[in-house]
Amino acid sequence: MSEIKVSVIVPVYNAEKYIEQTLQALIKQTLKEIEIIVINDGSTDHSDAIIKKIAKQSDKVIYVNRENRGVGPTRNEGMAMAKGEYIGFCDSDDIPNKNMYEKMYKAAKEEDADVAVCDENIIKNNIVTNRNHKKLKETVYIKDINSFFEDYYFTKKYENHVWDKIFKRDIIIKNNIKFGDLKRITGEDTFFSITIIPYCKKIIFLEDKLYNYMVRPNSIMNTYNPQKMEKTIRFMEEVKKFEEERKLEGNFLYFLTGYLYNLAIASSKEAIKNNAFKEMKNDIEIMLNSLIVSEYANQLIKINVFKERKKQLFCKLLGKLIVKKKKKSIYTLLRIKYYI
Repeated sequence: MSEIKVSVIVPVYNAEKYIEQTLQALIKQTLKEIEIIVINDGSTDHSDAIIKKIAKQSDKVIYVNRENRGVGPTRNEGMAMAKGEYIGFCDSDDIPNKNMYEKMYKAAKEEDADVAVCDENIIKNNIVTNRNHKKLKETVYIKDINSFFEDYYFTKKYENHVWDKIFKRDIIIKNNIKFGDLKRITGEDTFFSITIIPYCKKIIFLEDKLYNYMVRPNSIMNTYNPQKMEKTIRFMEEVKKFEEERKLEGNFLYFLTGYLYNLAIASSKEAIKNNAFKEMKNDIEIMLNSLIVSEYANQLIKINVFKERKKQLFCKLLGKLIVKKKKKSIYTLLRIKYYI
């Protein structure tokens, strides 16, 4: 095979129902200079046998089978093996369009972009649930990190997940950018997606819907997890630690401030949907006992991360209540926010 243009990393855990369809979609990509790094993360079903069969049929597939470590460490292992000019990620139950990586690579090369981002189809019960285009074609020069987060992360143009992106491998390797570990934190993909930003100069957005994200029954993303709050706060601490160790002070000010708002809203939303009101109160208690939550609650009061006036006012009120440790008032405020 000629020089690899894109390495696609596929972590697999108990995906016997879907993995063959996913891998066939990757093998049939119109981009020929592609490698598919498949790492079976300790599956206990028939994923191993299915992947071995497919790997024998295509020299594009590089297969690793080992004990379970989690999706973050699995992706890190794949990145260390990758030879492509760019690195992409595909979940083991999703389906990329056949021209996804050719289009992404071509756009990235034309603009000499560090990251390329495409739009996606969200598919549930074989029905596309997002009809409108979320992204427009755009080239973004990153001059101020906080402005980027304000304009692109919190407007959901540049999202947490990695399967809609390809990243320049040299930036990842040179700056030792890695995924977090879900055994310690939430958002292992968010950690990767945002910590690479200070090292990027240009990102290109494509309006093409090139990735098909399949919403599966009993998805962990759609259920309430009462242990999530502690891991999410640890995620904030890890980002802050990254900022300090890399001497990037202030680069993640807007991200962490806005993330605190999103944390409060998202955790209360899932708790209320699941009638987990006792757990919601426990989550608020955990927040109020956290130093990093207190630090960025003060920032919620001082700076405007979001552009909408109503959201700005809500953030200032939420920040004040957290700083003053008004547990009952926070509980009431978040419930009101959910129902209006």
